[in-house]
Amino acid sequence: MRLIAIISSTAVITGGLSLVAVSGEANEIAPAPVQTQATKKGYVELAFGPKYTAKLFKSGVFFYGNNNAQAQMGDSGGLGAVFPLSEGSSVGWLKKKISVGSENGNISLFNGPAETTAGLDSLVIRQAADTGTIHARLLGTYSQQGGQFSQSLPVFTLAKVRIKTTATGWNMKAQMSMTHRGADTLNKLLDTRFFQGGERVGTLFTEFTGNPKLVGGMTTCDKNTLRPAVEAVVASMGANNKLISIDGIECANDWAVVFPVVGETKNDPDAYEYTQIFQAEGQFWIPADKGTVCGTVNSDKPLTYPSDAQVPKRIWSSACDTN
Repeated sequence: MRLIAIISSTAVITGGLSLVAVSGEANEIAPAPVQTQATKKGYVELAFGPKYTAKLFKSGVFFYGNNNAQAQMGDSGGLGAVFPLSEGSSVGWLKKKISVGSENGNISLFNGPAETTAGLDSLVIRQAADTGTIHARLLGTYSQQGGQFSQSLPVFTLAKVRIKTTATGWNMKAQMSMTHRGADTLNKLLDTRFFQGGERVGTLFTEFTGNPKLVGGMTTCDKNTLRPAVEAVVASMGANNKLISIDGIECANDWAVVFPVVGETKNDPDAYEYTQIFQAEGQFWIPADKGTVCGTVNSDKPLTYPSDAQVPKRIWSSACDTN
């Protein structure tokens, strides 16, 4: 068994698992106006308290950081996993969503005796009133039989969410518990029985530097309002792709599904229609990745609304059961 956590006396650990938010989500294409909402600095820290850390180590599971992410142990014996908030796809919206892009690194869980690993990457923290969830991409070791395991799923639930604005930015605190699906997946990837669904694992803390007054406002769901966001997505597809028309939109809550027609020219015989999902963030419509927001489809019942879907049920079929 080997310990790969980075030892540090400067880790900020306050008894449970504390997570400090980094901005970003790798799969989203952010139009330029969104940058007026994005914060420039901050971090996300997952911190386990001494008792939980001791149980973690006893089971043979350790944390270590990759790339920009760090694993740190404090004087109290608690363990913290820190994701830096930086440039790139990392983005945060006050009282809405915090995304941590994969370019900021990931945290790996290492099971010493079994020599197996699981990566925790691309965090998406969503808040609703005083509750919320943390979705993440879990990565497994590569095998010739199954290839690379990679799946986005809800790993933690949040309770007692508190948001505080300051003169220079804002932060979020919340209690964190492991989801049953997250626990089951980690146990399989690490060949352990340590993780328990529903267990309180610590606290979340997110911290951002930026003007919170830049975040907010409302947007409407109609063709004229959505067109600039659609044009930005089509422009990112390459110089030969132009938005010819928007053949329809459907709206539900803060979500929209749009059906753009794309081609080189207005009379292009090869023009095609595709489906684009957007989520409203303050005054802006942000493109969303189907693989992340549509949920896990049951192959035996492909038309059944997934329990982990983020897209509202009312527009799920149009948004997710199309090209």
